[in-house]
Amino acid sequence: MKSINGIYKSAAEKYTVSLCSTKLPIIISSLSGEILEINSGGQLILGYSVEELSGEDIKQIFGDVHDYEKFIKIIKKNGSVDNLKVILRCKNGEKLTCLVSSNLQYDDETLHNYIITFFTDITRYIQAEKKDYRVKNIDTIGLWVSGIAHDFNNMLTVMIGNAEVALLSTSPDHPNYEKVKEVVHAGRRASNLTNRLLAFCRNQIIEPRILNLNTEVIEMDSLFRNLIGEKIEFTTGFAENLWPIKIDPGQIEQLLTNLIINARDAMPEGGTLAVETSNVVLKEDRVRNKNIMTPGDYVLITVRDSGTGIDEDVLSRIFEPYYTTKENGKGTGLGLFICYGIVKQNKGYIWIDSDKGQGTVVNIYFPRVFI
Repeated sequence: MKSINGIYKSAAEKYTVSLCSTKLPIIISSLSGEILEINSGGQLILGYSVEELSGEDIKQIFGDVHDYEKFIKIIKKNGSVDNLKVILRCKNGEKLTCLVSSNLQYDDETLHNYIITFFTDITRYIQAEKKDYRVKNIDTIGLWVSGIAHDFNNMLTVMIGNAEVALLSTSPDHPNYEKVKEVVHAGRRASNLTNRLLAFCRNQIIEPRILNLNTEVIEMDSLFRNLIGEKIEFTTGFAENLWPIKIDPGQIEQLLTNLIINARDAMPEGGTLAVETSNVVLKEDRVRNKNIMTPGDYVLITVRDSGTGIDEDVLSRIFEPYYTTKENGKGTGLGLFICYGIVKQNKGYIWIDSDKGQGTVVNIYFPRVFI
């Protein structure tokens, strides 16, 4: 194969810099997709050497086959591509969001067409944009949720008040006494939930206190079993001498209830669901993402289900407000967004790992409190 300054000289002359010397990542390929050359900038970002890519199909560096098909379609139709956003796959498996610009060139020496492709890694900008979008939407979401929570609380006040009156006028040995009592209990629990929503919206003061997660989960055991029904096998696993954490207990209930409901909905035909706790010491070499997590002592609570799992594309957007894959009327897209807010508000970290058809594991880390 001739060098980039030989066979591709006619194409290179269209640019003011040498294709070999520029730091801008560049790949040259044939119209059929065969990679002919990759400069040092491209090697640095993608992690491949010239020898590893030469002769390979350019399709292999595209993380999404639809991106590749769109790229080829445009280049064949227009002779060029301008700032097409695509996903490129590095040698180590990492996927980068890139802007791709290409030109179709004709080489007089070989009488063949060649594609010169420039690409710019914008992954960090996209991540920062998503973070900024999430922050900007918190106030809007807060106002919307707050309004609903206030109205719902007003209705609950009437319902609970009437139920309490009915309970006082019902004899303990009446067959409906326990049912009315349960209505009062459920109403108060619903009221507590709306108060947590208001707290999330910063319209009500939360009351964090030092607590033991094992105790909180045990107290919510019956609630969880009622939520999931009989088709799902529910188990718990508690670490001995679990470290204490500091959080509003109502936030724990809201957090776990949302996760339990999501797990239930992912197992319409039944399955297994487990909630487990453990003490975790995260050292520097065990931190999952050093840009996000801080080494230290954490209490880990894990919610594990055998459900349908989550697609990779969905997983990347799982904490976005209003984003839901559920049918209309069955999901607001706020459940996991609120979970994310609660965890972050308490200086914790949340990770969701899943594959389609392989179930889902949610790991939540709360910092240990020393008392």
